[in-house]
Amino acid sequence: MDALPPDPLDPHSGYVSESAKRKFTLLAGLVGFLFFIVQAVIPLFLILAMGRVMRGFEPSRSLWPHVESAVYWNGSLWYAEESLPRRMSPRQEATLQELSLELPERTPRTACSLFMEDPRLLAGSDRLWIISPEDVRYFKDGQKTALIVGNRLGNISYPFLLEGRPAVLEERPGGMALTILRDRLWERGPLIHFGPENEVSSIVSGIRVIPCAGGIHLFMDFGQTIQHREGLPQGSGSDWPSWEPVAHSAENWSAACMEGQAAVFVVTQDTSHDVLIEYRRGSAGWVRHRELPLTTWGASIGVVPEDGGTKMYVLATMNQGSLGVMEVKDGELADHGSYYRGEAEAKFGSILKLFLATALAYLASPIALACLLSGMMTYWRISGFRVGGSQMELAPIWRRALAEVVDTLVQAGPLAAGYLMTVGSFLMPTHALGHSGPGRGFAIIVFGIAWAALCLFLFSFLEGRWGWTPGKWIFRIKVLGTDLQPCGFLRGLVRNLLRVVDGFFNFMVGLLVTALSENWQRVGDMAARTIVVRAGRSKSPPGFDPSHSPGPDVGATPESGVLPETGSPG
Repeated sequence: MDALPPDPLDPHSGYVSESAKRKFTLLAGLVGFLFFIVQAVIPLFLILAMGRVMRGFEPSRSLWPHVESAVYWNGSLWYAEESLPRRMSPRQEATLQELSLELPERTPRTACSLFMEDPRLLAGSDRLWIISPEDVRYFKDGQKTALIVGNRLGNISYPFLLEGRPAVLEERPGGMALTILRDRLWERGPLIHFGPENEVSSIVSGIRVIPCAGGIHLFMDFGQTIQHREGLPQGSGSDWPSWEPVAHSAENWSAACMEGQAAVFVVTQDTSHDVLIEYRRGSAGWVRHRELPLTTWGASIGVVPEDGGTKMYVLATMNQGSLGVMEVKDGELADHGSYYRGEAEAKFGSILKLFLATALAYLASPIALACLLSGMMTYWRISGFRVGGSQMELAPIWRRALAEVVDTLVQAGPLAAGYLMTVGSFLMPTHALGHSGPGRGFAIIVFGIAWAALCLFLFSFLEGRWGWTPGKWIFRIKVLGTDLQPCGFLRGLVRNLLRVVDGFFNFMVGLLVTALSENWQRVGDMAARTIVVRAGRSKSPPGFDPSHSPGPDVGATPESGVLPETGSPG
């Protein structure tokens, strides 16, 4: 970098001439104005544009997979997915989803539309039944067929197979009835009564009927306890004494036939992680059979057995209509969880990428301004700084800007990671590490505050003692006092605290003040009486005699001249 000779009428102004000062000041002001437009006006238009994009991406319907009635049939997992209208629309749609287990990349696909409310699946020998209180359909050979049933049902339990035919427990006045589908007609049996005599509330939605080993097992969530009964009740009287408790109930529970035995699965929290507990009936009653840590969890679960119960799949409904699947084989986790994003979450990911790209471009603009100002200063500014018998070259703005980027990554990197983890815990389901409990977000916030304070004091100490930070060491620049001596901790702390002022308008204040000030100082440097110089670029000025050195002069001013590079960072 070669500097022009100084103007003899004003040799200590920091510019090569008075005309250079006028030109540089004018152009720097124009560049600063344009930079302000970029930082203030264009992001405003980008925000408005992103608002329109987000409204365009906003899903008009909310997807919700019904994993409670998911089944294994024809080599795939099947479940019904319901879409609820978010706007003023009475339509409610449902689709049949297939998750193939044979493809290398398992991805749910829509098999067909159902056009029915509250669909529940039942795996038959040659077809997949889809049953709701109003309609009955079945899926076979890739096609959906609707049955014209002569009567409709009331509130029903989850369907089950009885003698090879679809059957449900239907709530009727005065009790419940075993209802079987025969020849396109629901045939109702005699009324039966579950629970205590004085219990009149609807409990049919909390009943699961599990055919297993040639028998019928009934499970009911009643009184915060899962109850079990083997075989259907007979007669209309209460049979409450024949029910036995299994486990404390939870919001997420299911039942299935595993290895020829009826089993109950309950999600509970053990310390800070959710676990899936399986209960089986032994000689001493219902006991814990095994526990599995849940790597996939959500608002509701479904347990789907395969191969007679030697293998099973745990399906979970999560945020934004997403689906989580965990595979269990021979009592051990064979697959620690797969995660399939819902349509709304996939669109949200696209919007997030657009936002991140815009944010990165916005953050990169100060680097562009620093490089532009540095190029202008090469021709019109003086980079030499002299105090007594010592002379140093002031650090160019582009080096200082890049060093600031490195230091910011060191200081803000853990904070940004913690913030993303905290936000992700609310926006995205945890499917690889498990749920860590609500205290994780608070711990990350405390760590972030402590880390920011530590970096502030540590960087101030490093600059005060040696003039270095990680970024300054990489780009061969250092901080010194205006007497070219180490500035000390307190002055280093002052210049770092005032970084907040220099950072106004995306560091436009700091960059322009540095470019226009006589000694290339930002606001923090002026307050702390510090400068930033090129490490290793120093020599005695021409005609200097060390034996007649006047010593450091507080009132000394920069002297013109760009020095050749010698030495190395130290």
